[in-house]
Amino acid sequence: MNRQLIRLIPLVLPLGFAMDLYLPAIPTMEQSMHTDAATLHLTMSLFLAAFGCAQIVVGPITDRYGRRGVGLWGALIFTLASFACSQATSVYALIGARIVQAIGACITQVVAYSIVKDSFPPQVSAPSLSFLRAWTGIAPVIAPVMGAAILSQFGWQGCFHFLGAFGILVTLVLVYGVTETLPPARRQHHSALALAQLFQRMVTSSRFSLNVLSNIGAQGLLFCFFSISPFLIIRELGYSEADYSKFFACNALAILVTGLFTGRIVERLGANLTIQLGGILALCGGTLMLTSYGLHGLTLSGYLLPNICAASGVVLILGPGLAEAIAPYKHNIGSATALAGFLEYIFGGILGNILMRFPLNTPVYHGLMVVGCGGIILVCQQALRNRAKDPQWQRAAF
Repeated sequence: MNRQLIRLIPLVLPLGFAMDLYLPAIPTMEQSMHTDAATLHLTMSLFLAAFGCAQIVVGPITDRYGRRGVGLWGALIFTLASFACSQATSVYALIGARIVQAIGACITQVVAYSIVKDSFPPQVSAPSLSFLRAWTGIAPVIAPVMGAAILSQFGWQGCFHFLGAFGILVTLVLVYGVTETLPPARRQHHSALALAQLFQRMVTSSRFSLNVLSNIGAQGLLFCFFSISPFLIIRELGYSEADYSKFFACNALAILVTGLFTGRIVERLGANLTIQLGGILALCGGTLMLTSYGLHGLTLSGYLLPNICAASGVVLILGPGLAEAIAPYKHNIGSATALAGFLEYIFGGILGNILMRFPLNTPVYHGLMVVGCGGIILVCQQALRNRAKDPQWQRAAF
């Protein structure tokens, strides 16, 4: 395994840690801050919105100024914002600090993905991106368990102290372990008009838009689980925060294990069929969730196991989908990665926010959302397969 790729792992973990470390503390924070679930959920949905929106700015900046220096600024922003979250005395102060925290996490992740595309040829970049996106699953494996332990000893504020300390670690990795991969001669500077025209060409490209739409569906599956699972497992089923963290870790472990094999699956099946396989797993997961609820009502196994199935499918989608979407834009990798990420997280976050508007005591709406996202993914990839048979479209795609 390439050493540079290994060193990039910490750069993609801030998002997962910031999203999942404090999940077991949500019911406690709801009482501590004298707020309601919908308002507290803004600390998650607006975090994701800020993460997505920041990418549209961060990507072109990395194309202009390079990767490493921009990444250092991102790590610093993440660190300071994490400590600010720990000092928040109201939910609105916490929301503000979380938005800044999201910008820092966004910068380090965009930098990591851009370095991969700088450093590896196209046939290697898809497995490499899948490897990194699988490692984003390591944070959900351990973060809820750690969060529950921190919560019991230090309160919810301790979760954000940990995030600040992790930001310091990311800074040290960038200083001592990551080299610049975009020399000045290859850097791109676009005016606002030129950048808008570049983004327009991307979103009107079938290869870009259909792969990104598949990734939006996959991100939607994750955000829906993040949004509703604490309420179903802790509040409705009566499990403790510590129990929830273990169940959540099972889901995240499936993401990690699947991701470790995604590269080989892509080599065997190709990106398109791999993404379709992910869509099938998502569709099966949603169907099983609805069927189990219809037959037995809300049960832990009937809710958790279908989510594990769907989450495994997500990993087969995200890495290959991103690699396929941005492949034609080798001179504007940062900008293409940023636009794809912006669309993924904004619309994926919207799906999670929509789910929160429905009753939180039943998995029915969650199951319907999973089935819908799986169907969208399959439709998009079948459309790409049909178009790929056209030689003229193949030339235009590149």
